[in-house]
Amino acid sequence: MSDPLQHLSEADRNLLARRAERLDRVEDAPVAEERLRLLVLRLGGERYACETRWVQEIAAVAQLTRLPWLPAWLVGTIYLHGRVLGVVDLRQLFGLPLGALAERCSVVVLRTPTRECALLADTVEGIVQVAAASLTEDIATLIPRHKESFRGVTHDQIAVLDGEKLVDGPLLQLALRQSPTR
Repeated sequence: MSDPLQHLSEADRNLLARRAERLDRVEDAPVAEERLRLLVLRLGGERYACETRWVQEIAAVAQLTRLPWLPAWLVGTIYLHGRVLGVVDLRQLFGLPLGALAERCSVVVLRTPTRECALLADTVEGIVQVAAASLTEDIATLIPRHKESFRGVTHDQIAVLDGEKLVDGPLLQLALRQSPTR
């Protein structure tokens, strides 16, 4: 078999060899780890987080309208910027112990391309960044029900919600279909 580069000059062959070496080094370079930007909220002594890409806004709860016949985890609705949003209590949704709510609660509005909902929060702590690879998948020890709605747990025990699966996923829709109606 003949050398496909035989028609090139020695200088051109050396140039191509140096380029090939550089390309090999680029392929061997470490891949930058995925970082998650998370909004951390506290509810009933537990800490939850959600990627900021799903967070539409944070608002104070001026008036929560409670409606009959809703599942316990859907604690009511709020009127926000011309929209009526269901307010989800994560403690009730995931079967966690209930405690008294803070006097001044907030809601964190999550939005996907198809739906939105509001999560009840005693306080919003702020934004943190974590490496996606650092999340542990052992969510079942912290949250026994509906672990598919979580991405994992941070090293300091913050349960990281999967915003898209929570808002668009079957959990909220299934629970609404199973709730009593008039």
